[in-house]
Amino acid sequence: MNNKLYSIKKLGFSIDWTLIEIGLYGKAFIKPQITKSEVIQYCYTLLEHKTTYEKTVVELICEKDNDANFKKLVSKLISYDKTVDIDICLRKWRAFILWNLLSHLTSDYMQNLLEINEFWAEMGFPENVDHIYPSSKNISIYFTSVNCNRIIKKNTHWLHNEIAQIMKLQ
Repeated sequence: MNNKLYSIKKLGFSIDWTLIEIGLYGKAFIKPQITKSEVIQYCYTLLEHKTTYEKTVVELICEKDNDANFKKLVSKLISYDKTVDIDICLRKWRAFILWNLLSHLTSDYMQNLLEINEFWAEMGFPENVDHIYPSSKNISIYFTSVNCNRIIKKNTHWLHNEIAQIMKLQ
């Protein structure tokens, strides 16, 4: 199984319980991204190292089949996190989702453009993104392979800058 939490860590992002909670249950523009199984797998990794909240992590693993208790324990684990900025956690998820999208594009430029546009629509069309959207004025040139390559490059550039900014803030 491809655990998204490990992929986020590979991007250089720290993992905290607020990030896990957002990934598990969703928040704002981020839909649920991870499963309880991924959280449990990550918990086993945590247990390989001593933590101050080891007992609560073990409890969380034991409550994997009880949704209400599982959610309460995730909330309890959040209290162990030092200062966590929810906006940074949301940005981490957004960056991860875009990274994952760009990593899995195909040779079908039309589909790629639709998926990139759908991504930004789901993210609420953030102002700090230099993305061109199709309109009645540019439709004939928008859905071309040349434009697709240009948009992929712009999104890749934005993603690298976003990751660098997040890394400075975490």
